[in-house]
Amino acid sequence: MNIKYPRSEMLIVLGEKNYAVYTDVTLDVISRAKEKASRNDDLAFNIAKRKNGSFWYPSCGDPIIWTTALINKRVIKAILEVPKPKVKLDYSDDNYDDVPF
Repeated sequence: MNIKYPRSEMLIVLGEKNYAVYTDVTLDVISRAKEKASRNDDLAFNIAKRKNGSFWYPSCGDPIIWTTALINKRVIKAILEVPKPKVKLDYSDDNYDDVPF
C-alpha cells in the first residue's frame, strides 16, 4: 500500500504574508530543483490543500487533497523536513466491543 503523506514543508512569501505549504517530495528533491532553476523559474510540486481551497496544515483535521501547483523559486524562503507519521496497525482478530472509548 502506497500512502501519500507530507514529507517537506516550504515557507513561501505571497505578497506580505508567509505561508507554510506541505508537499510530498523530499527536501533533497526541492533543493536540487532550486539549484537547477534560474531566479524567475516556476517549480511544479504536489501540495496539500483542504477542501475549501486553503493550504492544509497538520492540526486542521481535514483530509489532504493533493494538487499540483507552480511555485516561483523566489518565493520559497525555507524548506523543512517533516518526520514520517507514526502509525500503529493492529491486525489481531480480537473483539473490541468491551473496550470503552
